[in-house]
Amino acid sequence: MSGTPPEVSVIVAVRPGDGAEAAVEGLRHCDFPRDRFEVLLASGTRPSRQRNLAAARARGRILFFLDDDSVIDPDALARLEDAFVEESIAAVGGPSLRSRNVTPLQRLLADLMESPLAFGPSCNRYRQSGQPRDTTEKELILCNLAIRRDLFTRLGGFDECLYPNEENALLDRLQREGGRLRHDPGLVVRRQPRATIGAYLLMLLRYGRGRGEQMRRHPGTGSMANLLPALFVLSLLLIPLMVRLHWSLVLPHLSYALLVLGFACRTGPRRGMLAAFLVVAGHILYGLGVWKGILSLRPVAAREQDRTEEIRITRVDLALGRI
Repeated sequence: MSGTPPEVSVIVAVRPGDGAEAAVEGLRHCDFPRDRFEVLLASGTRPSRQRNLAAARARGRILFFLDDDSVIDPDALARLEDAFVEESIAAVGGPSLRSRNVTPLQRLLADLMESPLAFGPSCNRYRQSGQPRDTTEKELILCNLAIRRDLFTRLGGFDECLYPNEENALLDRLQREGGRLRHDPGLVVRRQPRATIGAYLLMLLRYGRGRGEQMRRHPGTGSMANLLPALFVLSLLLIPLMVRLHWSLVLPHLSYALLVLGFACRTGPRRGMLAAFLVVAGHILYGLGVWKGILSLRPVAAREQDRTEEIRITRVDLALGRI
């Protein structure tokens, strides 16, 4: 091992028995000197803990978190180094774009994730939009996120009882303590969208549950945008009462229906009705997930007790394979 520490430590969480061929292949072709970055695979079933343990073994000034299917562009590590020149920058991230070879259904699901109607301000996690800018956690995503190692360590890393949304809680803390968060639309990874409608809807339910758990464990984090789907679910249950009181009380619902209808028309005649269904179903399931995360103690309690799993950290030699 070289005596000079690398600039970037790339950390990839994987499941036991799985590899990270897609992520490693992208790193193998990046335009950055190989002695200036290292790659650590963290194998286990607790992603937040896996990433924390890998970060404790990392030597780089910058921690760069990827998912096992995150394929970086060749200039990604160089862009990161440039982005962290300013000392006030605490974290930098960019979008997770669809892979180039996708099915028609995957293309539709990716289109939804890029839509402000379907995903609100978080749609910029999935599309290239605008110029590099200061931002909030709403535009950053953990499959393409870099954080200064000293700040990560000082704040204790990710909350290991959260998954997903562990990065959102940490980024909120970084920003409250004066650190700047940057979104760079040119810092791109490419990944396969969900392959089925069921997997897509389950993802939204899980995202909502993670946000609800985050807000319960870390009061003051999150925003009204995160609560809107949960309030939307409640309002649907109250529609009969609203109609009985006065028809004007359902005007927001009618406006919402018109927005969804307009979105369906723009999507096209063949995909429009399915797109409309997925927008509404996605909002409902995310909202139900938020309520589940806020009201249920069981998922977090189970993770608090499960600290005995062995996590394996492996360093990767990009020329020879794992070492």
